[in-house]
Amino acid sequence: MSTHRIALLLCTLLLSACTAVTDPGRFSFDDEPTCLLQDESDLVVVLYNFTEFESEQLHILGVDGTNTLVFRGVVDELDTDGVSLYGSDNAFRLCLTVPELRERHADLSINVYADLNEDGVFQPTDGAGGILEPSWRATFFEGVAEVFGDETGTFDRPDAAPPGNFRITMDGMGTHVFGTQHLAAMLVEGETPVGYHRIHDVDMESFSLTIPTVLAPNTTYLLEFYADANENGIYDPEDHSWSREYTSDDTGNIDATFDHVGTFDPLTFF
Repeated sequence: MSTHRIALLLCTLLLSACTAVTDPGRFSFDDEPTCLLQDESDLVVVLYNFTEFESEQLHILGVDGTNTLVFRGVVDELDTDGVSLYGSDNAFRLCLTVPELRERHADLSINVYADLNEDGVFQPTDGAGGILEPSWRATFFEGVAEVFGDETGTFDRPDAAPPGNFRITMDGMGTHVFGTQHLAAMLVEGETPVGYHRIHDVDMESFSLTIPTVLAPNTTYLLEFYADANENGIYDPEDHSWSREYTSDDTGNIDATFDHVGTFDPLTFF
């Protein structure tokens, strides 16, 4: 049994003794990130050995037993500063914990692809039989979806997905250009997360986040997001955090704007 799986099993058995991050929704760097276990209702995705793809946009797809897309996580570049700061071995072992997702979707499977042209559409081949966008299938071990960047494969596109895209433009974020490690957002319908987007740092006063094909028409969604103001790699009450509700239009789309404000909201899904 591999070293990381032994560590995962030990953390499963001795969770109360683990000192690693334990709050749902946290995306963190750690030599043993498998300690980010919650309970059986939460989804934990661990990416190993993704050094080669540190500059690419990665999409983490949650697909249910009917091959329908139910969750999409978007990660804009891997945070090499975070890897150095938090003592990783540069294998890019990264964790994303999504609360309640496994409980709400039966037979959940996880696939990942590198969206090289950042259009939100998985293009597995170049039309001539060659691989265009690398992809990976997750293997579940003790309830954790493990994805290995040095073991590329392929998967079928989901047969169905919600029609709508979520897009938000954030303005006035200049205060976070310096002294902020990353910004992350979780999009939730009712009590179920449907989307996630993370950028590894804030380098512009205005920028946009997009989560494709996750929204149903005429539906209200909660967006929780935060800027990691104290640069510790996780969400905590010291960060700048906000919570907003948005309703999709008849086509299922949301195109929202957010202007930075200095009043902050506590977050539930991080």
